[in-house]
Amino acid sequence: MPPPYVLVGHSSGGLYSLYYTKTWPDEVAAIVLVDSSHPEQMVRCREEECQPPSAIKAMLKILPEEMYGELTGLEESGRQVQAAEPLKQMPLIVLSRGKEESGDQPLIKLWPELQADLAAMLPDSQHIIADKSGHFIQQDQPELVVQAVKDVLEALKQSSQYE
Repeated sequence: MPPPYVLVGHSSGGLYSLYYTKTWPDEVAAIVLVDSSHPEQMVRCREEECQPPSAIKAMLKILPEEMYGELTGLEESGRQVQAAEPLKQMPLIVLSRGKEESGDQPLIKLWPELQADLAAMLPDSQHIIADKSGHFIQQDQPELVVQAVKDVLEALKQSSQYE
């Protein structure tokens, strides 16, 4: 499909969506971030002495090499996003989990701040808390993700930028 695209990125996929958008700004019309990783997440987490939950530590041992690389490369991915050009003005919706999950308490405390930072990247963005969702909003409340995509498409239509 030819651009422009609406990118929807969950977790580390949010970093990839941001990098793509910053690198090829004319190819992206809008972004929806779904409980996305933050470019500074690993650095700020280290400062807060976050530790991966034991389930993630165990999972890392059995992941395929590609997935292991994705998780262990999160800090480098964040650096690449930060080094790329700033985001151009476009519709941006950040969906964040509202249900507290068990695990690393420093990361759980830091997460709302990271999500608010993502929403503050552009002045007219929306930040929506998915009250009934953990990290997998697309499973817990898929209607919120669908509505966010509809909302960014409507914002594009209203701006007359794209017909």
